[in-house]
Amino acid sequence: PATQSDSMTGTAPSGSKTFLVTDGVPTRAGYVCSGWSTDPDAQSATFHAGDSVSVAYGSSITLYAVWEQASSSVTGSPQTHGVVGTSWSYTPTTSVEGCTLSVSGASWLMVSNGSVVGTPTSTGTFEITITAQKDGYQNGTQTFTVQVLSSLSFESSPEGGAIIYAV
Repeated sequence: PATQSDSMTGTAPSGSKTFLVTDGVPTRAGYVCSGWSTDPDAQSATFHAGDSVSVAYGSSITLYAVWEQASSSVTGSPQTHGVVGTSWSYTPTTSVEGCTLSVSGASWLMVSNGSVVGTPTSTGTFEITITAQKDGYQNGTQTFTVQVLSSLSFESSPEGGAIIYAV
């Protein structure tokens, strides 16, 4: 943001000048500006956009941006069931472009072109974790459970509908 400055004159060295913290937000790759501080090494912000800063007569103040490392996140709604021998896939959404995905929790899964894909070879309950990584960002993860069944069977009911059950 642009520098803010002003001056005041008076008959005696007293008083102060008040400034509003700008709502202009600086940018830095992999970081988020959480506010401003008078300490260049501050870990938390003292001032935020719209706050008033008072500067005493005859003095100056410098506000420094307080940076927090940005993080990525993984979201979406994967299928929670699969069937042995049938392809399973899920395309998660990441909050940051250009993340590299990895998957753990089932040896039959791999990452291909931004999707998690695989064909289960055995029944069981698998706790899957997808991790999104990008230099300069904290990793984002999503964990969910996939239950793999041996097969699905279909039967006709007397009313003409179908009953589906896991085997």
